Amino acid sequence: MNRLFAWMAWIGVPVSVIGGFLHWPTVLMFGLYCLTIIALASYMGRATESLAIVAGPRIGGLLNATFGNAVELIISIFALQAGLVDVVLASLTGSVLGNLLLVAGLSFFVGGLKYKRQEFNIYDARHNAGLLTFAIFVAFVIPEVFTMRMGGGERLALSVGISIIMILLYIAVVLSNDGDTNWFEGATLLAAYLIMGIGFYLL
Repeated sequence: MNRLFAWMAWIGVPVSVIGGFLHWPTVLMFGLYCLTIIALASYMGRATESLAIVAGPRIGGLLNATFGNAVELIISIFALQAGLVDVVLASLTGSVLGNLLLVAGLSFFVGGLKYKRQEFNIYDARHNAGLLTFAIFVAFVIPEVFTMRMGGGERLALSVGISIIMILLYIAVVLSNDGDTNWFEGATLLAAYLIMGIGFYLL
């Protein structure tokens, strides 16, 4: 499998570049891009896992969450520059559903073929499920409700504010995931709470 991904990466990258310059058919280029991205994502995933072993669980989780979604991040940046907001929303939704259903389902299925009984940390699962529910509420439900009477500038300001809140909460979760707390983690949560409260007041 590693050799297959290596061939896909070494061949796919130059062929994709050549095809882009020669304006090959769109369907063919889409297939080449998909295969090349799969190979490169495999190498990126293994690289972040190796760094996580050296850096520890806290920094490792940050690296996995950041670089593990590099493909979606790059696509979202270029799509936003082109004004394709619907593509960004579809990419984010597909990423969430893929990790929740596809990745988890394949993991349970393949693991179940070898082990009759599999165990997982129920406390971490509940913690992550709660964070996911909160993230969906903040990132999707709140903007949908409050942007009905807003103009373009107000929607942009709300989106930036929500992004700041999500980043602050993510930093707080990563820093406090080891079971210890300090004043900085508390200040981060309080700052997120204040920003959210000010945002609701201004709306």
